[in-house]
Amino acid sequence: MIIQSIRRADDVLSLFSRARSEWTAAEIASALNLTTSTAFNIACTLKQLGFVEQAPDTKKYRLGARLVDLAINLAITLEINQAAAGPLYRLAKETGLTARIICWDQNAVLVTMEAVPNTLGIDLSPQIGPRGAAYCTAPGRAILAFMNAIQVKSYLETTDLVPLTPSTIHDPEALARELGNIRKRGYAVTRGEVSLNLAGLAAPIYNRRGEVNSALSLGGEVKDLLGRRKNRILRQLLEASGEISAMMGYLPDTTAI
Repeated sequence: MIIQSIRRADDVLSLFSRARSEWTAAEIASALNLTTSTAFNIACTLKQLGFVEQAPDTKKYRLGARLVDLAINLAITLEINQAAAGPLYRLAKETGLTARIICWDQNAVLVTMEAVPNTLGIDLSPQIGPRGAAYCTAPGRAILAFMNAIQVKSYLETTDLVPLTPSTIHDPEALARELGNIRKRGYAVTRGEVSLNLAGLAAPIYNRRGEVNSALSLGGEVKDLLGRRKNRILRQLLEASGEISAMMGYLPDTTAI
């Protein structure tokens, strides 16, 4: 059962985006086919709760800081983040590359933790976002490859595979073949598919039921990630993803031949 008032509040919050960060009550009403008074009452309630605020100059509504608090609490308490913190930190330190935990969320992938090397050491940060496309990123493919056939078919049928660069795999059949290759080798690799000079490596993370809903990824420039150090980096990635899977309760089937 869905409570209508909560659903409407969610609809209002979902209107806010990078492309359009501020809305008036009248604009909210028009976008959601509500009366202006209903939109105004929802916006006022969300404002009182801190989920939205009003810009001082335009009085338009925009997202509020309460959402940041909730996102931080979510990131800190996620089981995957708690399990992955140590291996993620070590992987970033050993490779000198940005390491991330990526989770599946509503047909997209979402960063939930990031370890970034810098001049002072490693900045380990639980976070929620950014969200990205799955079809053209290494972690997205590392998760898609281990979903069941029905889930993959549904994703391919409902997702617009836009070519972001000339290297982006955007043909559904070609992507399906690549997912099959990932299942065989156990990891995903992308080169110049989101940005021409960037590459990604990602390995699936299994939960206690043997499902893959998250991935461990490394990102960086092509020369750093896929150059002479590639094999060593890949070994470190797979060791770390295996450690995280074990901490998530995954027990591989050692009886399989």
